[in-house]
Amino acid sequence: MRPSPLLPLALVLVLIHVLACDVSVDPPQETVWTAVLEPVGEGSTVSGQAAAISRNMVTEASILVEGLAANDTLSWGIRTGSCEEPGELVGPAAAYPELVSDGGTATADAVFNPALSSSGSYHVAAFGGDEEGGLACGELRPR
Repeated sequence: MRPSPLLPLALVLVLIHVLACDVSVDPPQETVWTAVLEPVGEGSTVSGQAAAISRNMVTEASILVEGLAANDTLSWGIRTGSCEEPGELVGPAAAYPELVSDGGTATADAVFNPALSSSGSYHVAAFGGDEEGGLACGELRPR
């Protein structure tokens, strides 16, 4: 049985959390967000998962997408609003490295300012050649 391709994402998120732990008396506020990305648009087979941790004015995010053809390249990002009513990109575009398919899956990590507001509304989207034609999208929910 093949191991799940989601296992590396889970391990990365655990490592990020462990390495980022602050042992001070007053630990900083931390919000963990997760999203399940579903295919968007006619014919899209792209799906996946994303997670983000916001603390100390910084957000660390990871994404895993599946259903890609070999060597497909996608852009991605966290945006304000929802998949149905998207807003602005959070953080600089350069903070989000391209997703490059390796056997049908791709992963990427981003670190940027600002931290996501625990009361905000956000989503994660993966795009093909243009940002008007999203291939997958998921609402980020705080845990």
